[in-house]
Amino acid sequence: MTSYPDQNITGLALARNDWIDVLRGWAAIAVVLMHLNIRVPFRDFEGAAWLSKRAYNFLFSSGWQAVMVFFVISGFLITQAMLARWHSLEKVQPLHFYGFRAARLLPCLLGFIVLQSLLQAWQVPGFHDAASTTPLWRAVVSALTFHLNWLEAQYGYLPGAWDVLWSLSVEEAFYLGFPLLCLLVRSPRWLLVILCAFFVIGPYARVGMGSNEIWADHGYLSGMGEIALGCMMAMLARHWPPTGHRGIWVLILGLVCMALPLYFRGWVYKSGLTSLGLDMTLLALGAALVLIATHANPAWYRYASLPGISWLRWVGRSSYEVYLCHMFVVIALVEAFRALGGGPQMVPWLYGGGLGLSLLAGHLVARYFSEPLNRRIRSRLVRGRSVAPAVATQS
Repeated sequence: MTSYPDQNITGLALARNDWIDVLRGWAAIAVVLMHLNIRVPFRDFEGAAWLSKRAYNFLFSSGWQAVMVFFVISGFLITQAMLARWHSLEKVQPLHFYGFRAARLLPCLLGFIVLQSLLQAWQVPGFHDAASTTPLWRAVVSALTFHLNWLEAQYGYLPGAWDVLWSLSVEEAFYLGFPLLCLLVRSPRWLLVILCAFFVIGPYARVGMGSNEIWADHGYLSGMGEIALGCMMAMLARHWPPTGHRGIWVLILGLVCMALPLYFRGWVYKSGLTSLGLDMTLLALGAALVLIATHANPAWYRYASLPGISWLRWVGRSSYEVYLCHMFVVIALVEAFRALGGGPQMVPWLYGGGLGLSLLAGHLVARYFSEPLNRRIRSRLVRGRSVAPAVATQS
């Protein structure tokens, strides 16, 4: 998703929650593995037979669920940063807010659009579809105006890497209206009521859209409820931080709620929650509980450095860039794999190469392109508003 926000959107430095980076690292990997599995199913590899159905689905079919987790994290971090800068949401400065969002999003997004447009115009295999009825200029406009999800729902999936921008469309449509809503409502209670309404509508939007599966999965209301839940949890965290033993129980409950739709999705389906669109609601609630519990207990951050976990934290620090870059890697490798006649025994190498190169590409783009531009643009915005300089934080 999706754009993956930072805790420095307002120009203020906030303490970094390492467990959020761990969660985002898992989510980014889940998206990469899903897109590899769609093109070259891992079950083609004979050695995949030892994986249970639950494990297989968790590893290779959790990408959409991961984006929903990204949405919750996004709402939590953005609202937390707004509260830190303006102390109350009704004092938000929309232009200031939009400026910092643009600094974080646009460098990488514009780079994505340019690269995909060139590959499509040059008719590079995998990035061009001769049967597509959507002209290139229309795809570019939809990406820049955050309605690519609507465009695909109307005309079908776009060629190449375009589809990953559906989540950015959902997220930025929400954030275009959120600061204005805060100013208009001005009452935290009524703001919570409106955010709750988004969260309640979400399940219906996911199952009540008829035969249009793209719109059901990628529609605005299908994901805004998860962003709204993250916003509400950030507001709650100021008044009810679950510390100590209470925080442990909140964390356990959150992990259980996440595990059910991710690993035990067969049970969730049989319970009827999936048919009601509540499986993703359960997942989002679990992620929100994990966020509020870890946020309230900074002493737990040191456990994110344990062997086997710290690498996820590293991935999570550039998850936005991994998300936008990975399809270029995946498509290119899959096209080469097919052209060279790759057999079933080569599938693990394809996955290892696709995942490793996607993570490396995201890291390099973040370190040498998007983050330097982000800091440069924000420093100018801060100087123009006579605010203390910003420092790099959770992005």
